Amino acid sequence: MDVISYYDEMADCLIKFLQPRNIFLRIKERNRLIPRFYERNRPIRIADKSGLMYWVKQNIADIYGSIARADGKVDFVIDVDRHNLPLDLAKIVAVHLYQILEEYQILPAIKFSGEAGFHFMCHITNVPKGENVYLYHRKILKFLREKLEHRLQESEFKNLFYQYVPTNLPITTTIAKEKAINQIVLDKVILRKNGYIRAAYSVHEETELISVPLTFKELKNFTVDFANPEKVIEVSKQRGYQFEIPETEAILLKKGLAEHERKGTLLEFIN
Repeated sequence: MDVISYYDEMADCLIKFLQPRNIFLRIKERNRLIPRFYERNRPIRIADKSGLMYWVKQNIADIYGSIARADGKVDFVIDVDRHNLPLDLAKIVAVHLYQILEEYQILPAIKFSGEAGFHFMCHITNVPKGENVYLYHRKILKFLREKLEHRLQESEFKNLFYQYVPTNLPITTTIAKEKAINQIVLDKVILRKNGYIRAAYSVHEETELISVPLTFKELKNFTVDFANPEKVIEVSKQRGYQFEIPETEAILLKKGLAEHERKGTLLEFIN
């Protein structure tokens, strides 16, 4: 299926994700990918199908939305990236991470990234304002990564990971993926002012797979067939839009983070 036909079919779902956000586009021009944030000195916004299709027909390669919304809310995002590892390892990490969030009574929206991993999104209320929210989100991410690392080190999958991960390193990291050495990256770079994430239902420009929303059951059983454009269209006709971002006060998570900061860094379990 060609990209224009796909977006024409799925426009309503894309718009629900994009409407409250500034848009980042990558446009193919002379075989190069040109980033676009602004049009006539104004942030790009997409409010309806005609606006979406205008950009689709400009030979766009991918569509991203800002993690900050027009109403001032900033979504908390966890980007689980497999780097050079098999996708199944990213899936194992994502399942364990979801279970940790569930223990803190947080049920995030989940989606496949389109290529290298999985995204979790929720909106945490009563957090610092302005740019301090991004620092706070990074603290949460670091805390969750340490909890996750303990869980993985104690899991039945530890030896499987260390077939790929150097034995002197933890399985997961928040180091930029360009610097990570065969680890699963929980990307902290996205948690910043003007941070962007691939839009739910967007086409990935290289794999031509869809950044498709998933239930937890679908995450556990995920294969790339779930992200086939025709499959996504078929499922969306049955279920409609499936990426509602939950709002949570995250009381237990905040308490856990505060206690963690009082006690200091958790001991790393390194193989």
